[in-house]
Amino acid sequence: MEQFLQPLLIGLAINLILGTAALLLRLVSWSGYFGGLLIGIATFTFAGVGPYIILCTFFALGTAFSKLGISTKRARGSHQEGGRGGRHALANCMVGVSCGVVSAFIPHPELALLALTAAFATALSDTTSNELGQLLGKHPILPTTFKPVPPGTNGAVSVEGTLLGVVASLVIASIGLVFGIINWWGFLAVAIAAFLGTTVESILSASPIRGLDNNELLNFVNTLLGALFAVGIYLILTI
Repeated sequence: MEQFLQPLLIGLAINLILGTAALLLRLVSWSGYFGGLLIGIATFTFAGVGPYIILCTFFALGTAFSKLGISTKRARGSHQEGGRGGRHALANCMVGVSCGVVSAFIPHPELALLALTAAFATALSDTTSNELGQLLGKHPILPTTFKPVPPGTNGAVSVEGTLLGVVASLVIASIGLVFGIINWWGFLAVAIAAFLGTTVESILSASPIRGLDNNELLNFVNTLLGALFAVGIYLILTI
């Protein structure tokens, strides 16, 4: 465990600085602050710089997109008041950070790091398609009925939001590629998996099934599906 001491101390220092800044800027609540510290330190310590940058990119872009057009979202009742909380952070990051921790203790961490990349790509794709789609989407529909619905409706999808979500997932996949976390086959697998995971999440969110209206649960399922899809697709592509 000695090999983790130095990255642990560096990760602690970096996350205290960034986390405190986010708290002072009211981007996170106190629970989000402590949850973010744990997530950030664990990712930096066990997975390294590249995955940590993926995590930070997800947080930065996801937060920015959530704040964009806040007055319009508030009028629709589809906004998120205050900073991001601990439950929100864990729901979106638990799968990714778990894969990062696992990658440090297995002899061949490639698939675990692929799953990490896909989990965060799917989380950002979902956030982007939802937050920007409800602002820019011209004809939102429910994926379960294909009927037009007002912008901001749970589970609603639009062409504009979907395309922006794909672009967001490609940003995360590109970071993974640049840092050598994934290869080109992994890049393709992450892109496909993020789209599939986000689509399934929209269908579940639009479904009238009791219990599927829990946003944190859906976010967790979304990232888990993205990670599993990516590993499965990668294995199919490279078999």
